[in-house]
Amino acid sequence: MDNIVIISSVCPGVYPLKTSVRENEDKLLKDYWSAVADGKLAEGIREACSCCEHFVPFGADIVVSIAGEPHTGKEIKLFANTEKGADLLKEMDGKIEESELETKGTETIRKLRQENEKEMLADLQEKLSGLDGLVEIFSSCIGCHGCRSVCPICYCRLCEFDSLRSEFKAEKYKIELGKRGGVKIPPGSIAFQMGRMTHMNLSCVSCGMCSAVCPVDIPVASIFRKTGMAVQELFEYTPGKDIEEKIPVTTFEKDELSSVED
Repeated sequence: MDNIVIISSVCPGVYPLKTSVRENEDKLLKDYWSAVADGKLAEGIREACSCCEHFVPFGADIVVSIAGEPHTGKEIKLFANTEKGADLLKEMDGKIEESELETKGTETIRKLRQENEKEMLADLQEKLSGLDGLVEIFSSCIGCHGCRSVCPICYCRLCEFDSLRSEFKAEKYKIELGKRGGVKIPPGSIAFQMGRMTHMNLSCVSCGMCSAVCPVDIPVASIFRKTGMAVQELFEYTPGKDIEEKIPVTTFEKDELSSVED
């Protein structure tokens, strides 16, 4: 890490991948940058982006101020977050001055995103009525595993659901048909989603890529956000915030989770 300079930006959000194919890209980009200059949320960005509160980088050495304050496009502010970043900026042309990265504009954007998140969670709450709700919302999954393949956090070299142990052979179909009188095709797709959710609820950074690539438009990212929030709040852990902080599943605290509530 000593040999790497991390440069990031105050993130206005991105459009879903399908937008560039289905929509008028030139008009979208014009509207996008107009909204960014006004410190607003661009319409049509990923749901994950419209609900994201962590759009101001806290781990970058240099932060490019794009959203949250008006600019002409000819000049832009660079913020030094670390001594490494400050040293690099000294070698660049431009005026150096004291300024705050967090502005009224970023606070306005954060409030808008918090409101969007409340609406998204309330909508999901209606759909996810216990286990039956989860089964219903994941029932359209075709088992392509695209969400796992595109995920920047999934780390298993061989996914359990791609292994021979998870492969349905003729004998297994026969057993399922005998037990249940029917079998879902493709098999195991709901188990895959539930299993991945269990693995990911502490690690998910809500990038939204899983929803972006889903061919049947399952709101995977929103569901993971909802389940992940509960677990992350329980452990007071924000994934990706501090590379030195160990993920809670790899640590043990003697007095942790000592009480059980109904």
